[in-house]
Amino acid sequence: CTFERRRRNRGGYIQKMVEVQRMYDGDIWVPLPELDENERPGVANLLLQGVEQLGMRASSVLPDTNFAPLRPGVDKWEAMARDQRRAYQGWEDMNDLERKEGRRCRFLVAYGSGPTIIKPRGGPVSIKRSMPHWQIVNPLSLFPAENADPDDIEPSDVIIQRHVTLGWLRDRYPIQALNLYKGAADSNGAHAGERKFDLLEYNDAEETVLIVV
Repeated sequence: CTFERRRRNRGGYIQKMVEVQRMYDGDIWVPLPELDENERPGVANLLLQGVEQLGMRASSVLPDTNFAPLRPGVDKWEAMARDQRRAYQGWEDMNDLERKEGRRCRFLVAYGSGPTIIKPRGGPVSIKRSMPHWQIVNPLSLFPAENADPDDIEPSDVIIQRHVTLGWLRDRYPIQALNLYKGAADSNGAHAGERKFDLLEYNDAEETVLIVV
């Protein structure tokens, strides 16, 4: 299927990102023969420090967005442009964009990629207020459409892979979860709600489709 093909094509790139993640988390053991066992845990994780410092520096100032009036110098159009700018800044605040940009910039420094999806709705605030929702995506879970232009940052479609529990699916999609094949053994046991599934989210300009694997 499309997802499997994209996962194979991005396998080498994802493997490199996984190695960076393991270094960031301190899971890769680095031989340090001049230090004894008690001293090694005290060695600084320079990759962690570099990603955190550069990422937070890059995200410390949000871009300043301006809306030009259609008829400069006319009070009515100048006021409308100011209202548009204030509305956009309100969307940023309600999306907690400053915090999200910190995570996105850390992805950008560590992986060379900081993907973002802006949906018409999605978060708890945006659903109530009918406003755009910023969604920061982990590059390890993103599978964009193939493109011959490496500089194109707007793929025609993307697939996002997530790992969710059966309890999560039952809470959000109770009817669909009833029809989900859960395996013959212990389908209703005490820990059945903790069983993990792959959730694939397909997004293009027209639709969002969720598929449980």
